[in-house]
Amino acid sequence: MKPGLYTRLYVWLVAHRPAVLGLMLVLGAGSVIISSRMDLEEDLLATLPQHDKLVDEYRYALRKFHQIDRVYLDVGINADDPDRLARAADEVYALLSTNSVYERITYRIEVGGQKQSIDFLTGALPNLFTAADA
Repeated sequence: MKPGLYTRLYVWLVAHRPAVLGLMLVLGAGSVIISSRMDLEEDLLATLPQHDKLVDEYRYALRKFHQIDRVYLDVGINADDPDRLARAADEVYALLSTNSVYERITYRIEVGGQKQSIDFLTGALPNLFTAADA
């Protein structure tokens, strides 16, 4: 019976184990050296066209107004069950609190200060869509 291709390859690799291991180490070291010279661009704006007016304005807005980096979550449910809503909000808050990416988490805004909250949310953000854009 004639052994199959994979059987012959396996037998050959086992017979030449030191040479195969050495070749794999050389290839691995070469891969590490080549990949260490790669420069990964983390700025997503770098993928956009350079010296474009709209992109430059957006870059300026991001640099000038750091409030754009904020995330607002409003937790709600489809039923009229305040206890269930409170449990869901508590679970979201607990999960977000364990994430170190968020610098500050504001939770349970008082109803009496709702106007102040709305002014805070909308007042600090830049108005990029002007009447001329409309």
